[in-house]
Amino acid sequence: NVLTDKDKVEDRQGSSAVPPMVDELLQELKARVKLPSRERAGPFLFVLDHCFAIKGQGTVMTGTVLAGSVGIGDTIELPALKQQKKVKSMQMFKRPITSAHQGDRVAICVTQLDASLLERGLACHPG
Repeated sequence: NVLTDKDKVEDRQGSSAVPPMVDELLQELKARVKLPSRERAGPFLFVLDHCFAIKGQGTVMTGTVLAGSVGIGDTIELPALKQQKKVKSMQMFKRPITSAHQGDRVAICVTQLDASLLERGLACHPG
């Protein structure tokens, strides 16, 4: 249930019931809104929207995972540059992560990549 006991509204008599209109709205939303499924299987595809260098760390590419998944240590390909790079580290909302899946917004750090060569583009599973 989306609404917990602490979220219930007390009326003037001290009753902690959910107002009927709110309950109807919640039921209608639950019936109509479907969360998209996230596929972890399949080849990795990442659209990157920003690329920058961090001295002593490597090059960071930020973007969204469109398909598949990626983890630290995986090799990814940058088709525009015809290069393959190994994932050194990843972050999601300033927190370190070990893997990212379809729909995740993530920052991927790789080494030995000139950030000035790539601002926007794609990264994918090699091949």
